[in-house]
Amino acid sequence: MIPAADPARTRRLGVALLGGLALLLAGGFAVWAAEALGTKALALPIALAAGMALLLNPFWPLFLLVISVPVDALFNRIFDPLPVSAATALTLLTLGALLLRLPREPRQERLLPDDPTLRWTLAFAVALAISALLAQDRDVAYEDAGRLGGQLLMMLLIVRIVRTPRDMRILLFGLAAAALFSALVVIFETETGIRLLSRTGGFARSRGASDQNPTTAALMQTFGVTMALALGLSYARGRLLTLSAGILGILGIFLSYARSASLTVAAVTLLIAWHHRRSRYFPLGAILAMGALVAMVPMIPDTFWNRLAALGNFDTDMTLWRRVGYNLIGLDLVAQHPLFGIGPGNFPQVYMDPQYRYMPGRTLEPRDLHNMYLGVAAELGLVGLATFLGVIASGIIRLLRRTAHCTDPTARAFATALLFGSLAYYVGSLVTPAQYVKFTWVLVGLAVAQARLMEPRRDGQ
Repeated sequence: MIPAADPARTRRLGVALLGGLALLLAGGFAVWAAEALGTKALALPIALAAGMALLLNPFWPLFLLVISVPVDALFNRIFDPLPVSAATALTLLTLGALLLRLPREPRQERLLPDDPTLRWTLAFAVALAISALLAQDRDVAYEDAGRLGGQLLMMLLIVRIVRTPRDMRILLFGLAAAALFSALVVIFETETGIRLLSRTGGFARSRGASDQNPTTAALMQTFGVTMALALGLSYARGRLLTLSAGILGILGIFLSYARSASLTVAAVTLLIAWHHRRSRYFPLGAILAMGALVAMVPMIPDTFWNRLAALGNFDTDMTLWRRVGYNLIGLDLVAQHPLFGIGPGNFPQVYMDPQYRYMPGRTLEPRDLHNMYLGVAAELGLVGLATFLGVIASGIIRLLRRTAHCTDPTARAFATALLFGSLAYYVGSLVTPAQYVKFTWVLVGLAVAQARLMEPRRDGQ
């Protein structure tokens, strides 16, 4: 009589066979890479081992993917020896780990949740596709629509994978650490004149640990700094990290000479202080904050104050007139193409049209429209703008409602910090072309995930 198979033994045998096959394939790939890539192949065994470890749990490659967005210069340097970019590698690892975990999950949890924000996202994707099909330059439109599709995928992965309060705490603490690291890089580079990480562009201003342009890098910092500051004032654990990120992050934004980011952070910081006005520690906190501000002032170069002063006289800084020109052209394009716009990514080409040659501050180089909301309206039309605002507003409104009725102080602290950080980012986006910035969609995913974590259970908790 043949004995019945032992399920556990069969499972172990299957894992062993798969592991052996994976090692065999990895060995063959390493041999090929050594011949094709030369010295770069030395990094491959480490990368392969790390990749296999990350496949054990989809949260960890997702964590690295999210953290890599504001400090992409650091991750680009780490992934330099590899044949793929950091974003591509981490996205593939996240997808692979998720697919490996799916068979072990309950059937009802394998799909995305039924969420209003995801329905708005689907509507936005449809508007994006229609706008790309009707675009003036379809090649550019298809390229930018594809890039935006990848960012939507990242948002969906956050919603799908972040399932516990612990996951959210790790992500927000990680973003606070990224903000602190980037602030330290800005301070070092400003004081020494030595570039540590950023290699792209040729910008005189420091971008910290980001390869984005200085304005976009500062915009991402506004979230990290205000989120960390709000979290540090409401949640005791990790306070050294969060308050350090908040205080040094503010200094770093000042030293990056980013006017819009500096004004936004100052305004939201005042709102955070007002939120805590009834705390018994408020007087002491206000005194310490004033002391920190007084200590910062001597460290801020005159260049920053001169840039702020230019807001009172646009003729002293033509970049301000240029921003006025962006918005005037954007409004004209919305009037000409109200429904589905001129197509994703088409604004820089249309900006160079001779009919706009007399616009204020116009340059002879293609430029993006420095206003996320008007940029979406110009390129995707009012239909695209409506669905885009639906994506953002639905997540924020649900999170606000959950926070208002939340009785768990820890969940409330993290939700409030996320709301303050999002407020700073979305206000700063009024002067930044952030619709194609990955971090915009990271924030959407975080808001949806946090709101879902705060949904009341059957027992009312």
